[in-house]
Amino acid sequence: MDFKFLFEKKNKYKDNAEIDSLKKLFSAHNYDFKSFQGAIFLSIYCIRCMEIIPYLTSIEDKVIKHEVIIIIDCDNDELEKLKDYFDIKYPIINAEYDFLVSEVQVEKTPSIILWDSNEEVLMKRELSSKEDILKFFGGLV
Repeated sequence: MDFKFLFEKKNKYKDNAEIDSLKKLFSAHNYDFKSFQGAIFLSIYCIRCMEIIPYLTSIEDKVIKHEVIIIIDCDNDELEKLKDYFDIKYPIINAEYDFLVSEVQVEKTPSIILWDSNEEVLMKRELSSKEDILKFFGGLV
């Protein structure tokens, strides 16, 4: 048996199915995909996610500056209530949980996806806490 394939460095995001799905989602919400470099995925059913929202609001100018959009699984009414309650000014859109799991392949929330100008996924991973946001955007935020 040839085990060479185990040691070859491959881009596991090569097909970029996530990017195509995100483009459709952004378009449906009247956002231009090319205006962003990353997305943070949250859920209204996730305690850690709800703890992150006020933190993102406290650094919203940096979230906007660094071209990150927030995508949360909730309906339109819930999204409007969240925006009002937390006075959210940064880009935030909603999507159905099934879409996030099947189309964007977000397995857990909170999560983050970052992509480059060639629309290649650079990183995709779960965020454990708001401190993880500092870790990934530490040099930026």
